[in-house]
Amino acid sequence: MSDAAVLGARGLRKTLRLQGYTSDPSVDPWKNDRGAIYCMWHENMLPATFLAPTHGLRVLVSQSRDGDLITRFIQGFQMEAIRGSSTRGAVRAIREMVRTSSNHSITITPDGPVGPRREFQAGAVYLASRTGLPLVSLGFALSATWRLPSWDRMAIPKPFSQIVLLVGEAMHVPDDLDSVGLEEYTRRITADMDATEAKAAAIMAGQVAPPMHGETHPANRTMKEVPLRKSA
Repeated sequence: MSDAAVLGARGLRKTLRLQGYTSDPSVDPWKNDRGAIYCMWHENMLPATFLAPTHGLRVLVSQSRDGDLITRFIQGFQMEAIRGSSTRGAVRAIREMVRTSSNHSITITPDGPVGPRREFQAGAVYLASRTGLPLVSLGFALSATWRLPSWDRMAIPKPFSQIVLLVGEAMHVPDDLDSVGLEEYTRRITADMDATEAKAAAIMAGQVAPPMHGETHPANRTMKEVPLRKSA
């Protein structure tokens, strides 16, 4: 990912109207210091980057060439990449992160890295079962977007448009689930992601009120710009 792409995304971000709401204060991503596994669809990676917490966020990124590009991009927005799939190497990495860090939240795209689009793979549920971290849905609503001709139809917000992010409630997964349990909780979190996204759209449309105890994310908040790393 070129430095120009990062700079361009930063410029786009400054034009957007950003709102974030939290359904469950215990997993507020802008304040949470207890850890969670946040789940979003792969197509919303760019909007999520714009709304990332100021203290940084860890993102599970595949060990592929595309993963290399994504890693460089998110580092320009104060986020840290954990390399590996949701079932290979990530459990050990996340457990070490939990042990050594006061803020051990991570974001996963459960339909990535290659799809099918919006089909929740069981890897995130497996991680929640093995690490003890709750699953939390991230629902996005965008008022105006371009869509890339990629497998996920990646969403690119149009300048001066609005993005609403709704953070769902914590879903706690029992330890050491068997295959039947993994399938059951995969169905549950999929339904929760769909419901959270639908509510985000309803909030944007003014059809429902935002969560009473949620906080509006400061629109176009000032974010310390991270110096771009020079290519080796």
